[in-house]
Amino acid sequence: MNKLASAAVLAFAVTSFAADSANAAPSAIPNRMIDLDLKQASAANVFRLLAQISKRTVTVDPCVTATITLKLKNTPLPVVYDVLAARLRLSYEEKSDDSLVVHCKPKDSDEDDEDAPDEISIVRVSFSANERPLPDLLDEMAKSAKLRGVDYRATKRPTITMSLKDVRLGTAVQAVTESSGVHVAVRGDRLVVADGT
Repeated sequence: MNKLASAAVLAFAVTSFAADSANAAPSAIPNRMIDLDLKQASAANVFRLLAQISKRTVTVDPCVTATITLKLKNTPLPVVYDVLAARLRLSYEEKSDDSLVVHCKPKDSDEDDEDAPDEISIVRVSFSANERPLPDLLDEMAKSAKLRGVDYRATKRPTITMSLKDVRLGTAVQAVTESSGVHVAVRGDRLVVADGT
């Protein structure tokens, strides 16, 4: 077993997935569903492994030194890239259709996630959804996070197939936003849903 496999346990299914491309994830990342079970894995090793799965050259900036513990099940590969960017404060620079550079965001970056204030983002949630209507899933997330409810303003009512276990509310919100095509945000003590991402 190689070093990458010892850093992370990764099982993936080469299953096609029709979804909108993720905002933060590089555009040419294939829409494959994967499962991740990472325990204090080196971010650089995780990106080496994801490079093999996505069939891209991934260069990791030397500033990316963090380790990550993360468990995602049945999650689109672009969402995995988004979750890693959000959790580790990273950005991606596409050099070509098959080449990507992973950078650290500056600590004083204005791109902080205003949708998930610190006191809310540390709340952890879990859910498993198989073709579940988004409003129902968000009601469950709000209850799990002890929020007052959901303000659903979006006209779309997509269904979601995704499982997340013990992830921060901000991470779950971002994953659902990227997978659903509607914008989900934490505003005060409620989840707010609007059209567009």
